[in-house]
Amino acid sequence: MKGTLVKRDKGDWVVWWTDSSAKNGVRMLPLHPDNCERFRTDGDSQSCMVEFEVIANEGEPLGRGEQPYKQYAKLI
Repeated sequence: MKGTLVKRDKGDWVVWWTDSSAKNGVRMLPLHPDNCERFRTDGDSQSCMVEFEVIANEGEPLGRGEQPYKQYAKLI
């Protein structure tokens, strides 16, 4: 999938993408921890287009609803 990598004001990285089935038409996931190492600098926080896949971290159960594990956007 394609989306926009954005550094939020609180300093974490997320990927946003449009999805017509979402309530507001946009979905967001945190960037996978393996990818965060590349973006730890406080320098450039410009957004950019990225290709990613949605993965679940099975080591972090949420214990609710349809998605029992925390999901991340992992860059391809």
